[in-house]
Amino acid sequence: ENEARRKVVAFGSPLYWYGSALAVQKGNPQDIHSFESLAGKVVGTIRGSLNQQILEARKDIKELKLYTSNDAEFTDLINGRIDAAMEDDFKVASFVKAHPDENIEMASGYVPQATEYGYSRFTVRLEDVDLNHALSRAADEIRADGTMSGILRDFGYSDRNLWYFPTKN
Repeated sequence: ENEARRKVVAFGSPLYWYGSALAVQKGNPQDIHSFESLAGKVVGTIRGSLNQQILEARKDIKELKLYTSNDAEFTDLINGRIDAAMEDDFKVASFVKAHPDENIEMASGYVPQATEYGYSRFTVRLEDVDLNHALSRAADEIRADGTMSGILRDFGYSDRNLWYFPTKN
């Protein structure tokens, strides 16, 4: 969402939120659970991503490896060539769900920084005000009655993705 897009389309209510997550090897042998615990580690992320900017600002990471695909990044993690991958939680959850036998899991306890959050929204034509209100209300209702939670779980997400919880970072 930006000013130029707001001039040509109207945005509806957020459907779900996503934030960064840390992918680690199963059992988390490096004990990585927080942003701080990446110090001294080899970390991967996608080239050109927000996570690249966030990780490049740190001076205590042993090495930052940049990838052009999540498959290459997660393969390096599975094979021990990186200690952790910092990606959008839905990418990690989707990969783990699709590859349950691989040596990868989402690190527990990770709390994304406020700058790491994004959300999925739909757009409609500016003149479709009634449609926007109806769709936004329906999205709010299925989030409130638990339907959205079930949909998110079907795709490997969790209730963490239902709401945005700002943090003090």
